[in-house]
Amino acid sequence: MGKKKADRARAAKRPLTPRERLFAAIAATLGIVGAFAIAEIALRLADFNPARVNPGYLQFGYRTGMPQFDEDGLRREGEPVQVRLFRPDPEVLWTTIPNTPFTNSRGFRGKREYTEAKPPGTIRILFIGDSCTFLGDPVYPEIVERELAARFPDKKIECLNAAVPGYSSFQGSKLIARLEIWQPDFVSVYFGWNDHWPAQGGLTDRIQYSAGHGLRLLTILEAWRARGRRDPINRVPLPEFEENLESIRRAVASWPARVVLVTAPTAFRAGAMPDWSYDFFGEYYHMQRTAIDSIPAQHSAYADGVRRVASNAALLVDEEKDFREAGLASDEYFRTDSIHLLTPGHERIGRAVAAAVAETWQAGH
Repeated sequence: MGKKKADRARAAKRPLTPRERLFAAIAATLGIVGAFAIAEIALRLADFNPARVNPGYLQFGYRTGMPQFDEDGLRREGEPVQVRLFRPDPEVLWTTIPNTPFTNSRGFRGKREYTEAKPPGTIRILFIGDSCTFLGDPVYPEIVERELAARFPDKKIECLNAAVPGYSSFQGSKLIARLEIWQPDFVSVYFGWNDHWPAQGGLTDRIQYSAGHGLRLLTILEAWRARGRRDPINRVPLPEFEENLESIRRAVASWPARVVLVTAPTAFRAGAMPDWSYDFFGEYYHMQRTAIDSIPAQHSAYADGVRRVASNAALLVDEEKDFREAGLASDEYFRTDSIHLLTPGHERIGRAVAAAVAETWQAGH
């Protein structure tokens, strides 16, 4: 027995041959892959939601979970309604429900219906954006339609409003592929606010999207890692914001159509944030006072991002600059949140977009 033990001990100390090392490495790799596969299958069978490890997962701007209702006063400020307006969507996180009091059968804002095939003699403008393009009565796409109809009485004007409250440019970059079937001549793009709001739980829109398009285990690990980050990050960091706008521009140019990039106006001014903003952004966005004071600077940086992308063969309607330099009174042009527009604000943007479209159309026809 003593000799056998000694032989086994000598064998254990013997260096492995190359073939033995290869087989050992393969066995270890298969073990790791097998464990990973079992964990992935178990998570999918249990439909494990990353929200269990990070409550910021799949948020609508702030910590309200998957959006269902929009109560911001869809038509007029101070007249909130409760309409089930959103449903989950694996590509764009959420989208509008068709055939609500505020959407048509394709989920577009408004009740007017359109044919996918553009009628002859039609100038068609497609609008993508967030609640700034969705809230109001009338909203500025309707004003664009009115203005263009007056300029081109021999043409049929169609303005399709595909904006969705809460959307960022990342969601817009995913949405755009669905919209080519509408054959627009122009696509108006108005993003920025939701992009530079804080990413709840440290989860950017790109990470949110990966949850439904990759390995569940990696998503959960990423959600767990993001949960502990101390440095704030935006829903769409500025470099990604510009990448998203550029991807939209390239996609639209390939249809072919022309992109109109709109910078978002605001009544916020540096050094003069209103008192209500500290309570609101503190409660819903968990922003510290210094972060709230930096909102005007953040917004200005994202407007500059729009301008940089527009310099690459896109039309620019610079309403952030226009409203700022005109010194427009917030209580006349903006809702009390200093972000969304009242009717005079919609009128001003609508006329500006219509002028850019009309000038470009006339130059090319």
